[in-house]
Amino acid sequence: EVDFVYHCGAAVNLIYPYSAVKAPTVDGTKEVLRFCCNKESKPLFYVSTNGIFPSDYSKPLYETRDIDDYINHLEDGYGQSKWVAEKLVWQAEERGLPVSIFRLGNVGHDTVGYAKNASDFQSILL
Repeated sequence: EVDFVYHCGAAVNLIYPYSAVKAPTVDGTKEVLRFCCNKESKPLFYVSTNGIFPSDYSKPLYETRDIDDYINHLEDGYGQSKWVAEKLVWQAEERGLPVSIFRLGNVGHDTVGYAKNASDFQSILL
């Protein structure tokens, strides 16, 4: 029995094109949404990213559901795929699925046990 679903899965790579990250990010989100809507609906807690915001955008960036203006300014496949996945989540919410979206910036490593992703840019930079 499932009461709610947390979804934070994605292919995080700022070099790969959209075609390389679509399956795990967009198609994975579609499957999670299908699961949430199967039989009794299950609220979805979706983890998005600040990667849906273009780096060269000249207007203020707002963390609202109106993200349509950003897609034509996104250059990397990761940002594009997360934008598409988030749009799917918003559409599910419009159709009645209870949804909460959390938009995270950079998530750092563990400061107590020092577990980290050694290939993460933030870890390499530090």
